[in-house]
Amino acid sequence: MPVSNTPQGGAPVIALTILDATTLGPDGSIRDDSRLLLGVRDPRTHATHPDVVSVPTQRIPPEVLAAIQARSQATLHPALDLPFPERLQEALILEAEGIDSRTTRGHDPFVYAVESLLSRKLGLAEALEQGAVSFTAFPGALLDGSVLYKDRGPEFEIPGEKVTLEGQVYFRERNAMVNVVVKLAGASAVPEKTSSYRALRWIGVADFLRLAATRDHKILFSLFGTDAFGLCIHGLCILSAYSFLKHGKR
Repeated sequence: MPVSNTPQGGAPVIALTILDATTLGPDGSIRDDSRLLLGVRDPRTHATHPDVVSVPTQRIPPEVLAAIQARSQATLHPALDLPFPERLQEALILEAEGIDSRTTRGHDPFVYAVESLLSRKLGLAEALEQGAVSFTAFPGALLDGSVLYKDRGPEFEIPGEKVTLEGQVYFRERNAMVNVVVKLAGASAVPEKTSSYRALRWIGVADFLRLAATRDHKILFSLFGTDAFGLCIHGLCILSAYSFLKHGKR
């Protein structure tokens, strides 16, 4: 059912479901064999989710989240039943007209947010500036929920409130995770690693959905080899990509 599209109460974060445009259908549709970008968060630069497999994310100002919501229609969908530690308050599927980076400039907060993440987290600043990569993008999902971060010691600044659950100390933070679907032309420019992600790999959409639903390490090994030891996959970012790909208009 349609619901009011008001800003959520959590810290705003953008997650990108990045798809290799050359693997889409002739009409630009997302197929089961379309390639989606996953990364392993580098523990040196990610205090909250070290060595966690995720889609690329970045914190954004509340005003940017509000601008993305203002252009979207939201529909509530049933709670997800994935075996993740995150706790959802609400999950919305978003629908909005897409934008094209070749014709819409960075004055648009939506384009600015996507380009900021591509530049800072994926090292694509020069490729964007030179026109080697471009994209179309649209909002896909918005999740409101709580995440738990392990206490990694005084040298790491962890957001949220400190809580004790089953004898373990965590930091709990509420997030508003907006997922944006990005169809990336020039995907070959994406490097194999950056300062944010110690490994970046492409995975088929069907395999991603199966990985998110089952957390099957055989799929992780096929992507990351022996580096898959010690990796885990969870987070609102994965949930948001899964939500769109399962329930949104592909």
